[in-house]
Amino acid sequence: MSREGIAPPREVAAERRRLPSASRSTFLLFAILPWLGFAQAGPSALPPQTAADYLSFLGEEARASVISGKPLSETGASFDALSFWKGSPFASDALELCASIPATLAADSWTLVRLPPQEDRANEDAATADLPLRIFRAFTAFSTMKGLKTKSAIFRGDEDFMLDSYRVDSELTRRRIPDPEAESVPADAVFTLYGKDFLAGEVYYRLGFVSRAGIFRVSLENLTPMYSLLLKLANPGDLITAFYIIPLGDSLLLYGLTVAKTPLVPGTVGLERKMLANRMIAIGKWFAGNMTKGD
Repeated sequence: MSREGIAPPREVAAERRRLPSASRSTFLLFAILPWLGFAQAGPSALPPQTAADYLSFLGEEARASVISGKPLSETGASFDALSFWKGSPFASDALELCASIPATLAADSWTLVRLPPQEDRANEDAATADLPLRIFRAFTAFSTMKGLKTKSAIFRGDEDFMLDSYRVDSELTRRRIPDPEAESVPADAVFTLYGKDFLAGEVYYRLGFVSRAGIFRVSLENLTPMYSLLLKLANPGDLITAFYIIPLGDSLLLYGLTVAKTPLVPGTVGLERKMLANRMIAIGKWFAGNMTKGD
């Protein structure tokens, strides 16, 4: 493809080639049905004006925690074991995204990101119109992830996470190229990234960006195996981290999820879950920092 865009999963593409031509249109219809609920939900899917309204599916205590500015997170053995996504407008999309991984670890979180105030109404209107582009640029400033730290799951304070990060032209050639300089927001886009992880070493990722009905989804999937010394942590495609971004005027709601199929060491499962959650939260904070630091 000359333009980066979302391509169908390898399994879907292979199945489509095996189908007789007369049945391909039927197959394609069913292949895209999971997207239609997210992409064509219409005006009712547009986010309301307040975080309290949007988070009505959460319990009262959990909702109050998010609105107060305190991040809310949980961990579990699988995505279905988590609760913060259930009842949300994007629940079916999130479930579909995680369905391919028989996860052994999972975590999710809600965060309210307050945007810098505008000086006057004209600036406020301009900032609101420009918000989708700011969101896209904030999540595609890949090189700024270099030096990212995460909260330690063992010790007090932070520890190294992403030692280096940049965009590459493809998984095959792996040539470094600059961060995108977008002037408009695509409906769909895919990028290939390189990351030097303090724990897992050099890893290549696929990042997908989807914009639908006032909600933005960013998903990150490992394209290459992940190792810690001689221990394989994950095969390709066994780690998915995703974020749903919901604009609410002067703030954003950020829902993050991460699922992984990885070996569990007896006696350390709680630690592994906490480490996975902390890394996902660190990426969310990186995005929030890009959104609030100004142009």
